[in-house]
Amino acid sequence: MTGKDLKVAIYDDMVDITSPGTLPPSIDFQEMEARQSDIRNKVIAPIFKHIGVIDQWGNGLKIISNELKAYPEIEFKWFEKGLQFQVQFIKKNYQPEHEQAVDIEIIGNELGARLELSWDQVGTKSGPSRDQVGTKLALSWHQVENLLSFAETTRSITAMMELLDWKNRTKFRVKYITPLLELALLQMTIPDKPNSSKQQYYLTTKGRRFLDVIKSTNS
Repeated sequence: MTGKDLKVAIYDDMVDITSPGTLPPSIDFQEMEARQSDIRNKVIAPIFKHIGVIDQWGNGLKIISNELKAYPEIEFKWFEKGLQFQVQFIKKNYQPEHEQAVDIEIIGNELGARLELSWDQVGTKSGPSRDQVGTKLALSWHQVENLLSFAETTRSITAMMELLDWKNRTKFRVKYITPLLELALLQMTIPDKPNSSKQQYYLTTKGRRFLDVIKSTNS
C-alpha cells in the first residue's frame, strides 16, 4: 500500500496505533493470540529474528497481552477497520480532570467517615483525638498516605499490617482494607478468590490520584 503511514494517536485515555493493510488471508482474526504466523516479507522477517527484534513467529500479541497483566488498569484491544489493522491501549475508568476533582472530594469524605477522619483536616495537624492518632483505633491522614504509598508496589496484607503495627488480621481487613477496596483505591491481585493465601493488593489509578492529592496537601 504505497504512500500509507503508520499512525500513532495519543489521547488522555488511550493510545491508538494504526497500521495500513489488513491481515493475511491465512490469519484467523478470532484466534489472534494463538501464535498464528504468515510472513509478508521473506527477507526482512528472518533478519529481524536473527538480530533479536522478534523472538518467535506469531508471538507478538500474545507477549503484549501477557505483559499487560502487570497493568490491570489498561485494556488491550485490536481491530480490522477497512484496509488497516488497529490496536488500542485503553485506560479503564478514565475521568476528565474536572470530574476527578469532584470525585476525589467525594472519596475523601467517604473514606474519612469510615476512618473517623474529616476530609477538611487533610494537610493540617488536627485530626483524630490525641488518644486515637497513631493507634489501632484510627489512622491519621499521614498514615493513610503512608499506606497508599506502600501499596504503589503490590503488597500482602501481612506487610501492610507490619507497616502500621497491627496484629489482628480480621479487624485490619474490615477496618482499613475493605473500605479501600470498596472505594476502588486498592485492587486485589486475585479478585475472584478474595481469601486466597496468595492474595495481594495494589494501588489503582483512582488510588494514585487520591494519593497525589493527599501528598500535595500534606507536603
